[in-house]
Amino acid sequence: MQICAFCLKPAKMSREHVWSAWVEKLYSSPHQHFSLRALTANKSNRHWKSRSIDLTSKVVCEDCNNTWMSDLEESHAKPAMADMIQHGGSVCLLPSGVNSIAAFAFKTSVVADHNRPRDTPFFSHAARKKFSQSLQIPDGVQIWLASFESEYRLSGRLITYYMQIRGGRFRGFELYALTYVVGHLVVQVTASRWLSLAKRPRHNPQLTQNPLWHQVAVPIWPHNTSIVWPPSEPIRGDDSLEIFAARWSKLAETV
Repeated sequence: MQICAFCLKPAKMSREHVWSAWVEKLYSSPHQHFSLRALTANKSNRHWKSRSIDLTSKVVCEDCNNTWMSDLEESHAKPAMADMIQHGGSVCLLPSGVNSIAAFAFKTSVVADHNRPRDTPFFSHAARKKFSQSLQIPDGVQIWLASFESEYRLSGRLITYYMQIRGGRFRGFELYALTYVVGHLVVQVTASRWLSLAKRPRHNPQLTQNPLWHQVAVPIWPHNTSIVWPPSEPIRGDDSLEIFAARWSKLAETV
């Protein structure tokens, strides 16, 4: 029997949507087609069209899916994100809205990570279980928001990267970066973990984006302050999105 990605209990798994099921309900046309693309850690690139947001991952138990995860989606993420996804109009997010999007983003990053062919999940057992109990995002997680313009009105994109820092003070850390697009909204989550079994360094690496990205991506976590979205420059098309998703693949340490 499988172990739930969050509560860690052995149970019957249910299908959790990577792109939330409520998103397709924002678009009323029965003839709609979503343009979906997933670029995964092993560099396999899938691109398909569907009438539904149909990528699911069987990694969470029915109890988690039907209780706190359902509440996170319906009571927090949907009210904060629906207009951003559907219309892309300018919004001012208060700290409560920022918290809702950040929690949704971290939940999605865990689900996407468990969807990869790898034995050890990126996030620790303790961090995932604590999140399921309190929605507390672990230290070292950073989140940015951007906006997306595509030739397709209805777009979903999922791009994951795993990288190791091989020099400087943070040599021995692994980084995980998830870039997630639904409609006009781009969410990018990064996190780090120490790979060695030896004594852990006191601080995790913190990423600072190149000033060239300031007009493209606005940091929302761990700042937890009001923000204005969208930034002044959108990401236009899949080629630009892949550049944005890979922007942490070559890191330079600033001392």
